[in-house]
Order: sequence, then structure tokens, then C-alpha cells
Amino acid sequence: MSAVVFKTIADPFSGQLSFFRVYSGTLQADTQVSNSTRGQTERLGKTTFMNGKNAISTPQVEAGDIGALTKLAATQTGDTLCDRDASIQLAGIDFPNSVLSYAIRPTREGDDEKLMTALTRMSEEDPVFRIERNEVTKQLLVSGLGDQHITVNRERMADKFGVETAVEPPKVPYRETIRRRVQSVQGRHKKQSGGRGQFGDVSINMSPLARGEGFEFVNNIVGGAIPRNYIPAVEKGIRERMGRGLLAGFPLVDIQIDLFDGKYHPVDSSDMAFQIAGSMAFATAVEQADPGLLEPIMNVTITVPEQFMGNIIGD
Repeated sequence: MSAVVFKTIADPFSGQLSFFRVYSGTLQADTQVSNSTRGQTERLGKTTFMNGKNAISTPQVEAGDIGALTKLAATQTGDTLCDRDASIQLAGIDFPNSVLSYAIRPTREGDDEKLMTALTRMSEEDPVFRIERNEVTKQLLVSGLGDQHITVNRERMADKFGVETAVEPPKVPYRETIRRRVQSVQGRHKKQSGGRGQFGDVSINMSPLARGEGFEFVNNIVGGAIPRNYIPAVEKGIRERMGRGLLAGFPLVDIQIDLFDGKYHPVDSSDMAFQIAGSMAFATAVEQADPGLLEPIMNVTITVPEQFMGNIIGD
């Protein structure tokens, strides 16, 4: 037996409905089969023939016929179902890439969870309608083949799930960086509150790296100025502060940190104290290192009919 799921419909009441065509053998209801596309076992429930919105139960679907299954656990559009002891993988469906993205939000307060449920169901039904959370801008993005594609799916979410939405152009995910080297910047965190206090002291050098090199942390502590067990805490504090940026809240990139000195207290020092000290030193150093914004650079491929090449190059 082999079959391909060619369409998925998200129903707010009955859940996911998967349409399939059997290409060989006979698909039996209430059996276990293999999803050869994902390498998982799938438990089938009852099989039906669909006549409009009416489901007609059937114990089996034979080769050449189209049927439907509900609530498949792992199977998605384009996957192959086959006998467990005879692995067959048929050609799936090549979906086009999304070309347009919008930031989406619910128009009513408190509908965030309903929106995520609706978007997840819609993306299962329409694999070209993609969703993602941009970690830099913190926006929820939907992508599709154009304005009409996204608009139709928003209208269907309103009809099916009762979620009204608004969209806007996505924010640009800028990055921040530095443009010059600074040396001997101190970060000192000291707090005393009656009992055990907090103490951490670090000194760093900061240098810009070539574009795309990310982040480099160099430990040059000698003589036990900072105990080895606190070094990771310093790096953690710096990395956390990098993620929030200083100019406009965007992540900082392409920076080298040289940790070369510091002080500790045998009682009051802790991982948290050195995290805070590292973060403070980093923020101070960035302010002195000529920070600036980096804009995204796009790689664009342009395809032109040969007879228009001259005009396009001229433009």
C-alpha cells in the first residue's frame, strides 16, 4: 500500500482533516502504517469518502481512490503513507517560496493565544502560508505569495476561528556594532545590604571584528585576579547585554572582548555579581567605541529576457 496526502483542511471543531490518494494496494481503516517521508509510525482512525461536506465511512480505500482521515499525529501535506514492512516514498509536492511578509497582531486584546492557534492551523492547511517569530524585532510574521494570499487567509481565520487581525510592514531587523578599539574599561558591581553582599570587578578591552565574524571572548586573566569559575559568568553577562543593544535595542555583532583583569571578594563574590559587572563593563565600553547601526544587505538575482537586457542594465 502507498498513498500521498495532497491536501489538509483545518476544522475548528473536528480538527485536522487529511485528504489522500491511494496509489497502490489498499489502505485499511484503524491500522498502523508508516510515514516514510518523516520516518514515523502513524495510527490511522476511520477512513471516509467525502461527498461535499458529508463524510461517508468506509473500511478501506483502494488504489486510484481518494479518501480522508482525521487527526493524523505527524503527517502533513505531501507526505507518503505506506505499509510498515514495505517502505515506499512517492514524490511529494514542491511548494513555492513565500515572497511577501507582514507583521500580524490580533485587533482584540487577549486574542494572542487564539491567533497562534489559528495561524498554526492555517499553516498546516496551506504550507505556503508560513509563520515565524522574529527574535530581533519581536514581531510575529506571516508570509505568503502576495497581498491577496495573505488577505484571504486572514478572512478565513476570522470566519473559522473568530480571530480578527491587523497587519503592517515588518520592522527592519538592524544590528549594532562598534567602529573603534577601546582599552582598559572597568565594570564594578558592589552592593552591601547588612548580610552577605555582592561584589564583582572586571576590566576589558574591546575591539571591532570583520563583518560577519560575530563575537569572540578571550580570557587573559593571570594570577587568579578572577577565579576560573567566575569567568563563564562574565561572558554570560556580556552576551546577554549584547542581545539588547545600546543604540536602538538591536543585537550587537562583530565584537571581540579581551578580559584581562579584575577583582573578587572571597565572601561577597558570586556568579550573578560577575554577570552584572561584565554587563556594566561592556555597556561602558560600547559607548566609547563609536557604536553604529548596520543595515541588512540583500543578495538579489534578477532574470531578464535577452531582448530587454540592454534596457534593464541602462535603468
